[in-house]
Amino acid sequence: MIQLTSVHNGNGKERYILKKSLCERVQSLVKRERVELCHLICHHTQSIDYPTFAYVVMKSSLIDELSFIYLNRLPNEWFSELFVDYIRHYEDRRSTMTYTDGILNLLVIATAYLNDLERCKHFLKLSSYANINNCEFCFGSPLHICSVKNYLDLAKFLISISTCDLNARTSNARKTPLHCAIIQNNFDIVELLIQDGRTRLDLNALTQLGHTPLYLAAYYNSIECCQRLLREKLRIQIDRYEPNWNLTPLHIACSKGHAEIVRLLMENGANAYAIERSNVGMTPLMKALCN
Repeated sequence: MIQLTSVHNGNGKERYILKKSLCERVQSLVKRERVELCHLICHHTQSIDYPTFAYVVMKSSLIDELSFIYLNRLPNEWFSELFVDYIRHYEDRRSTMTYTDGILNLLVIATAYLNDLERCKHFLKLSSYANINNCEFCFGSPLHICSVKNYLDLAKFLISISTCDLNARTSNARKTPLHCAIIQNNFDIVELLIQDGRTRLDLNALTQLGHTPLYLAAYYNSIECCQRLLREKLRIQIDRYEPNWNLTPLHIACSKGHAEIVRLLMENGANAYAIERSNVGMTPLMKALCN
């Protein structure tokens, strides 16, 4: 494992020695070691100071491994400093430097994480390298972050961009922003996605486990979100089976004892006689009785 010792209270010369030493070390790293270095920064911030973090982030040779960064494990002020440093660096070398997309993607993700609308706009305008739909970081795309944290104004801005993919998937569970908003019961985000992204949004998108947004609303008892989805009757597959336990949304609502969700689904035409596609073969009513 790579070991780095940071100089927390040294003078400018010591800082320079640290950065020069790190620079020389980085040049000889193989990919596996670069990944370890990023993990060290992500998980052991007590042993890494901001200058070390900023140097590694700014190195284009490391940028492919920056998807390992967990924003919630790093001090927020580091990103605030990084925003300023990057802009200063950009202004100083605008005419000669070229960028990979990694640093800009990280900055855009960080602005979303901090709910910083103005800086998000700034970095997206700064360069065409920034990818608004990048899902390689642990939280997914900026729109995923807004959906989880209920950042309505920032979500409105992102959705207004024609290239914003409303159906982008997280790299782990294959969730869309709509899935994330429903799990958190963030109704305003659900309404925004459906209303403003009407022609671009897949209301029946499947997660890695095969769950639709409606199934998740039934599972998590997200009543308002369920109501809003059911208003899109012509677009919603109300009786779609999920592939693991072969249950419909009505099955899972009955199984969980979510009475209001059951009522909403029944009023909107859910099949009360749908047979669970397993050896047991239960109907929703049977599921309710077993609850």
